[in-house]
Amino acid sequence: MKVLFIAVILGWEAWQPWAWSQDELYIKKMLLQERLQQSTKEIKKTVYDLQASTPLYKVDLNQDKYKEGIIYHKDNGRDVLHILSHRGKLIKSFELDAFGKNAVLDRIAIKQLSAETNVMILYFYAGEQEYIDYKGQGRLYFINIDKNNFDKMNIQKGPSFWSEAKDSHGNYHRRHYQVNLKDLNHDGVKEILVKYASISQVCMYQGEGKWVCK
Repeated sequence: MKVLFIAVILGWEAWQPWAWSQDELYIKKMLLQERLQQSTKEIKKTVYDLQASTPLYKVDLNQDKYKEGIIYHKDNGRDVLHILSHRGKLIKSFELDAFGKNAVLDRIAIKQLSAETNVMILYFYAGEQEYIDYKGQGRLYFINIDKNNFDKMNIQKGPSFWSEAKDSHGNYHRRHYQVNLKDLNHDGVKEILVKYASISQVCMYQGEGKWVCK
């Protein structure tokens, strides 16, 4: 059985109710080998009969001092991220598109784009294909949180952060893209930069869950 992992990364200290010596917190749990704790049985009923899921991760996503819940769930080839309120009520579910076998959500980075908008950056290994040639791909997804409100929270598929390929002649390449945030046009909203060597893409948030990547 393949062991899968999820990591939640908090990208700023101001959102945390305690002080950290560094600006990132990594939480790794083995998927498929842990059950939700007794206190989350009602949440299981809220979502549905979970077949293979991470434990419930508690993170304050909208700065109201209440921690929301995050569950990553695999079911019959579907990869779904569930976001729940601090009371355990399902807020939204987002499905991720798998490219091939062994797809898994690797980690989540929670970052501040502007004074009014925050973003969850999902690092989703979309899987691999092995027919004549071998191909593997990792894809970014962006989930916006505007004005600390979950009502208009949407998901947007972003660029690749990882690619790997090997053809029938044995030619092999691998690219691991760097992901950074920077306010390039000084408008108070940070862009997401995805870069490998001379190859780069810039993803700009347009508001209301809309992104432009070029």
